[in-house]
Amino acid sequence: MSALCLGFDVGTYNLILCAGAETGNPVYHTQVNAYLPLANPSPSTKKTLQSLGKPVLPIAGTENGIMLLGRDAIDMASDFGTKCQRPMKLGCVSDDQSSYPILAAMIHGMLNKVTMAKDTVLYYSKPANAISADTNVDLHGMLLQGIFSSYPMPEGCQMRAFAMNEASAILHSDCNNEREQKTGLAISTGAGMVNINFSRWGEPIFSFSIPNSGDYIDSSVAKATGMSEAAVNIKKVTVDISKVPTNQFELILKAQYELLIRSAIEKIIEGVNNSQGQAAVNTPIPLVVAGGVSGIEGFMPMFEAVFNMYRSKLKLEVSVVRRAQEGVKAIAHGLWEAARNHG
Repeated sequence: MSALCLGFDVGTYNLILCAGAETGNPVYHTQVNAYLPLANPSPSTKKTLQSLGKPVLPIAGTENGIMLLGRDAIDMASDFGTKCQRPMKLGCVSDDQSSYPILAAMIHGMLNKVTMAKDTVLYYSKPANAISADTNVDLHGMLLQGIFSSYPMPEGCQMRAFAMNEASAILHSDCNNEREQKTGLAISTGAGMVNINFSRWGEPIFSFSIPNSGDYIDSSVAKATGMSEAAVNIKKVTVDISKVPTNQFELILKAQYELLIRSAIEKIIEGVNNSQGQAAVNTPIPLVVAGGVSGIEGFMPMFEAVFNMYRSKLKLEVSVVRRAQEGVKAIAHGLWEAARNHG
């Protein structure tokens, strides 16, 4: 067993690190996976950011340019009425050459918050291959492995890093008990992708992802309403999508969420029914939902209502449909659980 266990959810929008020993409760560190280039900040601005300890990186090839990282980038972009950039898209590292070093700096910065041990085991999230988008998940996993392997550990300490499917990690977090035994269906609703996984005793039977998730919803609603994506992102948190819409914005938003849920459930049915019997179990299993997209008010009532419309088509009996107990932190928590049990 390791002295320190880490679970790192590397998401398109959120970076969440779950850290703790083999016993006791873990602690979480979170950061927004975003950056804002400041091509020519004033000396005063640059000095203020540095004095406050804000995470910044120099812009290569410029004399004065910097990039503000994380939540601070989101806040400043909102004040300026501009848009942040992200080093990841559709669940994977973007192909822009600056994306990898930016992501590495952010991940290493979060690891700096943890006191490393002589033997540290880290599990990090990896999305499933997309069925309707061009993503290179294997390359993404190798890039993340490189980031964790290059972290400068203190002398005498080592870190072993392993990838795990992000939706599978939900089951390690939420179904880690004698009755459910890490067996069930899991859906991770992130900004970049909806990841879907069916596992038995923690072993994935099938996994895949679909692209129309949080960013897709914001973009679609923005196009239909004429609003900016940032404005949609802010306004949508005031809406309960399980209720009858009272205006055009609520109607369009609710429709986009229902389309996302229908697509996810249809793909689950397809995956189970095409698994050639591998997904067959003798007892009812849970269906667990996690991720930031599922946090909007009314998401779970809508999800359950839509799922019940399709329930008879699924060749599995579902015992319960629920949101993960750890919510948006469920993936990081499940990865931490996997690290604890690595051996």
